[in-house]
Amino acid sequence: MYKIITLPRTLEIELVSSSICFSHKKPFLKLKFVLTASGIDATDKPSHNALKIGELVLVYDENLGFVDENWLLDIDSAFFDIKLNST
Repeated sequence: MYKIITLPRTLEIELVSSSICFSHKKPFLKLKFVLTASGIDATDKPSHNALKIGELVLVYDENLGFVDENWLLDIDSAFFDIKLNST
């Protein structure tokens, strides 16, 4: 397991889908985002070569109360600063 995963400073988030779903006849809202990061060039300016580094799904109930989140991250990406658990 990972203790801390630090997201890159150049993180961009794009909503790629939204849907209203039903579970046990109760509606909920599901939002899916793609996370992209762009590199830093030799002059410390962000480059425009953005790479997908993960996805985030947020779920809200019918009253827009937060229900759940699901992160899918490419932990092999050089854009993340990852600290491993010592256990």
